Amino acid sequence: MIDKGLVKFSLTAFVTLLVVVDPPGMVPIVVSLTEGADAASWRAIMNWAVTCTTTPSSTATV
Repeated sequence: MIDKGLVKFSLTAFVTLLVVVDPPGMVPIVVSLTEGADAASWRAIMNWAVTCTTTPSSTATV
């Protein structure tokens, strides 16, 4: 049986992350910043962004 406290905590943590990160709100910013980029540049920018957001700050470099 699933612990109700764990489910409540997990849902609270997930909703909090969505509020803090706001992925739908970031779409217009990303689109406007990469508007004139060719496919290779856009891919490099996206790879850099994903790397920076998924690695500890001490290992992500520009």
